[in-house]
Amino acid sequence: MFMVLKESEVEELSRAEVLELFRWDAFKTNEMDRSYEDISKRAVLYSNGLPLAVEIIVSDLYGKTILEWKSALDTYEKIPYENIQEILRVSYHGLKEFVKEIFLDIACFFKGYRLSDILNILCSGRDFDPDYAIQVLVDKSLIKIDDRHVRLHDMIEDMGREIVRLESPAKPGERSRLWFYKDILNVFKENKGSDKTEIIMLHLVKDKEVQWDGNALKKMENLKILVIEKARFSIGPNHLPKSLRVLKWRDYPESSLPVHFDPKKLVILDLSMSCITFNNQVIIVKIQGFEGIKADVNP
Repeated sequence: MFMVLKESEVEELSRAEVLELFRWDAFKTNEMDRSYEDISKRAVLYSNGLPLAVEIIVSDLYGKTILEWKSALDTYEKIPYENIQEILRVSYHGLKEFVKEIFLDIACFFKGYRLSDILNILCSGRDFDPDYAIQVLVDKSLIKIDDRHVRLHDMIEDMGREIVRLESPAKPGERSRLWFYKDILNVFKENKGSDKTEIIMLHLVKDKEVQWDGNALKKMENLKILVIEKARFSIGPNHLPKSLRVLKWRDYPESSLPVHFDPKKLVILDLSMSCITFNNQVIIVKIQGFEGIKADVNP
């Protein structure tokens, strides 16, 4: 069981408290290898009493040699200690590319979700098992697992989302992930989608009907995961990308999927609370090409 990050982790501790925290995190004991004493004090001094900074830095240093510690601290010390976002970015940039992808997915969409649900969606949507990547993120203290749910500090969530926002600051439709409902509604209404977007998850805060012409998904040729919940659409989509691997659309507004949709890559199909009708004739048509799909169309 891993500890959950507390808001106090951005409050300052005394030097003695930070050193004790550092010892436990770096050496899993309050006893420190004497050869690491000076370099440990240097790391503690740099953290300026911020437990979150200590945890991120120690996770990056754990198991490394003194020379590797010195090299890493040289990098950290180029960043003002109060700029914890930059400290977090150093840890992020040290990840392998596929681990970065999973981290950004979690930061943008899955804070507070059950781990089993995240594994199910990402394994299906990314077409690889994310278990290893998630363990790396836990080891790096970028996420926590608590009571079978994934947690991360608000500042870490903000860092991940900012990385995605900076992919295209002025044009949300050209970002890899869309989670903010105003951005999604704008992209849908103005047909500003692109092949850059891989995941969309829409959860409206208030019940309202989404007005669009149904064509916004046509350009999203690399869309892998589409989740629509708590949103009523005026009409259904005219197009669904053949790249889709996960389609979860609660209260889907039509009685059938687009005629030309190719479901060969689809792994999860969840149209709960929808008006999809299945008579004997329709079943024969719809099941073709859907073999192996985890389907849920029950109201």
